[in-house]
Amino acid sequence: MSSLVNVSELEWMGFEVAAARLLGAGMAASAVLRCIVERAPGPVQYFALHEAAAASVALSRCRSEGHACKVHVCRLRSAAEDLGLELPIRNVRGLGYMLAAADAAGVYDLVVDSVVRPARSRAA
Repeated sequence: MSSLVNVSELEWMGFEVAAARLLGAGMAASAVLRCIVERAPGPVQYFALHEAAAASVALSRCRSEGHACKVHVCRLRSAAEDLGLELPIRNVRGLGYMLAAADAAGVYDLVVDSVVRPARSRAA
């Protein structure tokens, strides 16, 4: 399991792209996943998740940040379930979403390994 303390901005950007490729849920949803994983083990407020999604793609202004975030998290969970994976993202009622620290490192490793392993096997 990797430590997420010293992950560079470039590595986080790679994580977002890898998550979008692996899960096929879109860049906004992968930005939401990054935000949740990056800030684990603490909860991430709906506003912060909405800002992360909006920064990754051109989103129209949405009046309900909570609803938009719920849609992204549902897409992530559904895509992961389709691949036989589990995203242990927990809802913090009235606040946002969170992952435990161990779960965050596991999700990071899963997403990065999904891109790194196939690339290494192609190069061999």
